[in-house]
Amino acid sequence: MFNSDSPFYGAETASAWLENDASLQLSDLMDPLLEVEMVFTAKENLLPSDSLAELLDKVSVSAGVELPDSRFKDWFASLPKYLVVADGAVGGRVVYTKATGREVSVDDLANVACTLTLNGKELGSGKSSEVLGNPLNSLQWLVKKILLSNSVCRV
Repeated sequence: MFNSDSPFYGAETASAWLENDASLQLSDLMDPLLEVEMVFTAKENLLPSDSLAELLDKVSVSAGVELPDSRFKDWFASLPKYLVVADGAVGGRVVYTKATGREVSVDDLANVACTLTLNGKELGSGKSSEVLGNPLNSLQWLVKKILLSNSVCRV
């Protein structure tokens, strides 16, 4: 998708992150999608040398729903990747739950199944392993990418 060989990432604003049970006006968005996400919140500095298990120890895990959006109408799958990046990687809104507070393993995070429904009708389903084999792999990739850009990945 978007003819890219790596994931997209971009800066997010605090106002785009909404806690569970938040109200959201779709009229505030242009043309949003809906994606189920695993949200990682750093509890301490993340290092590019961290293993997946070390990263898991340094983060809390929450469930989330992302509404990617763009300033361009009818953007999905037709917008060139350079405009996706210039548009902040189509950041829209993220609604997230409190951290699970449960002990989870690296393998547990690769085996989370989810089904989205609306009024009893299934819209889609998937498994967390569809995210680079394990969502922690995407976190590890991002930490390395940020630090290679001479940025700091600190709490």
